[in-house]
Amino acid sequence: MAAAAAGVGKTRLARETLSSAPRRGAQNRRIPATASARALPLGAFAGVLNVTGQNRSRVMQRAPSALVDGAGSAGVVVAVDDAHLLDDLSP
Repeated sequence: MAAAAAGVGKTRLARETLSSAPRRGAQNRRIPATASARALPLGAFAGVLNVTGQNRSRVMQRAPSALVDGAGSAGVVVAVDDAHLLDDLSP
């Protein structure tokens, strides 16, 4: 996890890291954490998990496999932008 002042390039560094994942055969998942998504359990992951409107236990059951869906032997690189904005369930 990178921690530094706003505007020093943390998001760019994350994007560059993610862009190298496919060259190594890995899938990438960019998770943009936001204050508004924080109100929902795993809200920042809604786009990746694709289980919006599901109950909390269903989301928890689906989360691990959703993050690795389509990944080959090289795995998955997950980058969370603004991780400090994640809800309490996400970290």
